[in-house]
Amino acid sequence: MPNMWLMQNFVNLILITTIFISPQVTFGQTKFSGQTAAGSYRDKSLVSKSGSFSAGSEFSLAGEGNEYLSSVQVGATVQEVTKTDSEEAKDIDLQGGEKIVSKNYNLALSQSLGLPQSIQFLYSIGKIGKYTTKSIGGGVQRWLIMDRVRLGITIKQNDTEQGIKDYADVDGKRVITPDRIDGRQAAANLMVYISNTTIGIFDYLYSTRNDRPATWNLSAQVRQYIERANGSLHMGLTHYENVGSIQPTTTYGSVVANSTYAEWHQKLKNQYILMGGYRFYVEHENPRSVDAPIKEVGSDLIYTSLRYRFNKSWTYRSNELSLSYGHYLHNAGLSGDNISLGVDWFI
Repeated sequence: MPNMWLMQNFVNLILITTIFISPQVTFGQTKFSGQTAAGSYRDKSLVSKSGSFSAGSEFSLAGEGNEYLSSVQVGATVQEVTKTDSEEAKDIDLQGGEKIVSKNYNLALSQSLGLPQSIQFLYSIGKIGKYTTKSIGGGVQRWLIMDRVRLGITIKQNDTEQGIKDYADVDGKRVITPDRIDGRQAAANLMVYISNTTIGIFDYLYSTRNDRPATWNLSAQVRQYIERANGSLHMGLTHYENVGSIQPTTTYGSVVANSTYAEWHQKLKNQYILMGGYRFYVEHENPRSVDAPIKEVGSDLIYTSLRYRFNKSWTYRSNELSLSYGHYLHNAGLSGDNISLGVDWFI
């Protein structure tokens, strides 16, 4: 199997490169971490239940004044979506049934080479109903400008099976869906430590698929800690465009979308963080878009979460329990509620 061969040789390359760069290697300690979460969403049309689990280990080596970190992360996600008995649910297609189950399994290998940079290998495989989806990719990260700027670049290739459909769209044009969706993604992330209390995060993503025009989106975030309030303000903007040429296999039309969000994170006593947030999203569509009768889609999301840290000291990695709730509103009259419970642990 070529994917398994690639993963095995990637691990060998990590070990050989590390020892070659620093022959005087001292074996360090191994740390373990994990995340578990369960959630539920419901609106007039659908009921969604999901669960996820991830676990990882980080192994450190020391040599010639540098520390080499090797990490392995595995994860699994399961989601079940069921149609309700409402009129709004009748036109929703869940691969011809009343319920669809999606499963996804992923693997991430990361290696720091003792320099201000690291490399990463990513692989995932899953099923959406009866169809298989796969993704393989890699990335690099590097610290710049006195370790105050971190640049990350990731490239992925995606392959998803789906059923062939041949139909006339609402605008009278013929649509023929391909039996496989081939896509590629290129992403760049820039994190800037502007000061000891201010962080800027910038992301760019370019994506291509054989069933829709090419897409790109750009986002900017600012996280500002306010010492007097013992809390922090998070704000962000995102712009998305999908405006390429439309072919007979194009099941999605052109979309231009913008969103903005704001969150307040408040520390309570020594071990609690209460967060409240709001996100506004608006998009302009052409007739071949998913919600064809609606040319402008707008939605509001109001959400909150409460996190409890078992460690009294505020470190980057702390055992944590979280509970979150969100209320979703759509300009087509759709509204829904989401609730989730999560646990993070470190050893």
